[in-house]
Amino acid sequence: MIETWNGSHWRVLGFQQPASSDLVSVACPSPTACLAVGSAQGGLAPLAEWWDGTAWSVVSPPPPGQNQYASFSGVSCVSPILCTVAGSFIGENGDQPLIEVWNGSSWAQQTVPAPADAIEPILSAISCFSTDICEATGLSNSYEDPEPFAVQWNGTAWSDVTVPQPAGASLASLPGLSCAGATTCVAVGYYFDATSNSYRPLAETWNGSSWSIGSVPLPASADGRLAAVSCPSIGECTATGEDTMSTGQDLILADVWDGTAWSKQSIPATGVEPYLAGVFCWSSASCVAVGARDEGEGPTLVETYS
Repeated sequence: MIETWNGSHWRVLGFQQPASSDLVSVACPSPTACLAVGSAQGGLAPLAEWWDGTAWSVVSPPPPGQNQYASFSGVSCVSPILCTVAGSFIGENGDQPLIEVWNGSSWAQQTVPAPADAIEPILSAISCFSTDICEATGLSNSYEDPEPFAVQWNGTAWSDVTVPQPAGASLASLPGLSCAGATTCVAVGYYFDATSNSYRPLAETWNGSSWSIGSVPLPASADGRLAAVSCPSIGECTATGEDTMSTGQDLILADVWDGTAWSKQSIPATGVEPYLAGVFCWSSASCVAVGARDEGEGPTLVETYS
């Protein structure tokens, strides 16, 4: 599904939809240029659709190799002729990170390194501040004990960077990422804390040379996960996700970063298991977040903050 907001209401747009397809991320560098990405063929092929201001068209690249399955999970555009997409493909050694660049008319795959001890690393989010500054996050060893995984772009090549984990953490992941400056990025997600036997929200900041763990307030249930973050400027970030109560009921989780500390944000919700999987902010006082009223079943949920 693709919907647009005109300042007063949402409208569903028609688009080309390949069989068994799913769009999970979109970037719009201008009102007449958007790139939406995901997967087709039940998650086995990369899917990309381009908006030219009038209509959507499929512009998917071929798989990265012969008989290799692939999918896209995140996209960031610094201009209509420079969009960078992150995801994964299944190669000879299992899952591998995938990054491709769209120049408005064609695709080019880029080489992505991974730490020697990384097991089947994949990328789930990407954010580019300029043509020579990008960060991408994901995880490795996703089938057993996931660990955060990250790479950075310097305008010439990608390199892997170390991502710390909280003490005693397991099953850690950073699915949300936003860069507001050349030396300012925020990644959010979650990890499992064995001491409390619960999931905890996780937030890390990038200062241009290394990642560091931030202190995120515990949700009301002490069991929460962050899924997305948007930083319209340095020192202004909003992250959203879900807060699971001991009764099994889900509430919406929202946290705000002021450049120094994280704080909780009150947010209304309706539905049995509401959650917000995506958020975009024009400023700290103007955001739109999307998700579902009932996780895994819908209907869709859209919230605005002002």
